[in-house]
Amino acid sequence: MERLMLLDGYGLVYRGYFALPPLTTSRGDLVNGVFGFCSIVLRGFQDLLPDYVAVSFDLPGPTFRHEQYADYKATRTKMPDDLRDQFPKVREVVKALRIPVYEMPGFEADDVIGTITGQVEPNEDLETIIVTVDLDMLQLVGPCTRLMTTRSGVENTVMYDVARIDERFGLRPDQMVDYKALKGDPTDNIPGVPGVGEKTAAKLIRDFANLDSLYERLADVTPAKLRDKLAEHREQVFRGRELSRIVRDLPVELDLEAARLGDYDRDTVVRLFREYEFRTLIERLPQIAGESAAERIDSLRAVAESGYASRARGRAPDQLGGTRGPGRPTRASCSSGSTSTRSAAAGRQPVDARPGPAR
Repeated sequence: MERLMLLDGYGLVYRGYFALPPLTTSRGDLVNGVFGFCSIVLRGFQDLLPDYVAVSFDLPGPTFRHEQYADYKATRTKMPDDLRDQFPKVREVVKALRIPVYEMPGFEADDVIGTITGQVEPNEDLETIIVTVDLDMLQLVGPCTRLMTTRSGVENTVMYDVARIDERFGLRPDQMVDYKALKGDPTDNIPGVPGVGEKTAAKLIRDFANLDSLYERLADVTPAKLRDKLAEHREQVFRGRELSRIVRDLPVELDLEAARLGDYDRDTVVRLFREYEFRTLIERLPQIAGESAAERIDSLRAVAESGYASRARGRAPDQLGGTRGPGRPTRASCSSGSTSTRSAAAGRQPVDARPGPAR
């Protein structure tokens, strides 16, 4: 079974910027967001052993959600200039790693990732891992789709599958949108119902299954004070659900073969890491297709000694006629119900990690 890793680019850069100290180069350039992004991505390569990788970025400007609700994300502060200046550096690294970028004006990275996961879900021989700091995308989790998020800093990770969502919230992935609509989300400026927090929202959705059933049976809600609040704020609850629901039918088509991990431009990645002074990340670079583990070590040792990375090797066909990165084990089909993970972070308690200022 092969694996696709989908990166929420902006979220990961934000995470690095706010979670790490103000790392600067000897020239005085701030690069903590770039370092955080690269560290999380390389950790994903190491732990998840993906066969394919793609990234989505939010584009500047309002989205269709701002058209629906003018105050959407209005409480977020403006992006700091020293963070904005780091995104071109991130895109340089992405280009050198030959990770394809998917983005669409008027929509968020969540919508693009949601569309891609919807396209690949019918393929039971392909597992998708979403790497993000945004738990809004828990609604996308399914039998063949999991979500990896950072816990603290950029190294500690938590993996969510259907069972982990049930363990934490007592809900199914498809119920997470209704749950958020009730409790609200200050980060996105979605108000919810005043006084309804996580526990009450989760219980209401568990008891009534969804918002439609809840409001159809509103007379059954107790106590009366809660029932009155739900009735009073009905309009904004349903508006919150629409704002929170990820679009999954954008005109975006994943080119899976273009996303295959293996033939990246190691020379350029090393040059960029040296320019940004990420020396500790060089040794974490993955193998190139057709390169053995020993050859990778020798190549990166040569880089450390001379500053030059050996030329990328050609792709090596696997037994199925395609190409696979080296050393990737055979995995069970999604239909087998397996939810195991090789991540060293499996089993840690999840913690929400959301970006601060507006993207």
